[in-house]
Order: sequence, then C-alpha cells, then structure tokens
Amino acid sequence: MTTPSKPRRIAGWIILGLVAAVMILAGSFGLFGTHPQEIKQSMPGVYEFGKLIAVVQLASVVLLLIPRTSSLGLLLVTAFWGGAISVHVAHKEMQFLIPATFLALTWIGAFLRDPVVLASFWNERKP
Repeated sequence: MTTPSKPRRIAGWIILGLVAAVMILAGSFGLFGTHPQEIKQSMPGVYEFGKLIAVVQLASVVLLLIPRTSSLGLLLVTAFWGGAISVHVAHKEMQFLIPATFLALTWIGAFLRDPVVLASFWNERKP
C-alpha cells in the first residue's frame, strides 16, 4: 500500500480534529459534571456512570490522535459512538443521526490520514 498524499493526510487530520474537539468538549462536560440539567434528566440509567464514560472517552480520543495507537483509538471511538447511537435509539430519539454522522466522519478521517488503519479489510489472508 502506498503512502497517502499530503492533501489527503491533511484532510484526515482536519476531520479527526473536528471529531476530537467534539469528543473532548463532551468528555470535559462529563468529567466535570457540567452537563445541562436537561441532559442529566434525559439519561437516568447512563448519567450515573458519566465520569467513567468521560474518562474512557477522553482516553479513546488521545489514542485515536496518536498515530502509533490510532487503530486501538479507532476501535474505542467507534464503540463510544455506537453506544451513543444505542442510547438515542433506546429512547426513541431521532438525534441518533448526530453520533452516526460523527462515527462516519471518524472512519473517513482515519482512512484519509492513514489507510493502513483499515488494511485488514482488504488484505487477503492465505489459508
């Protein structure tokens, strides 16, 4: 596999920077307990674990942004967005489209920055 072009890598970093900024902001709210009251009331089963979720969220973003650990970060960030989608779907809310969009942006950004992160999808394995 060839190295991606510089504009492609830059586009990937920009997209991942956007995703990281959103996750860091939301993780900070969770870590410091500064979510608006409406959010606290809308997540009765989830909000009790808010600080733990925020710590894992912030650690996942750090792992995603470090090129050496980006595969693990991509896996963990994908799990985070999947959980966010699940919570919205469980509450029958249409806002699940927001985390679904960020999930797609995460994968697109990771692929543009370094396609090797997704190499296991197209590498053929010999029996």
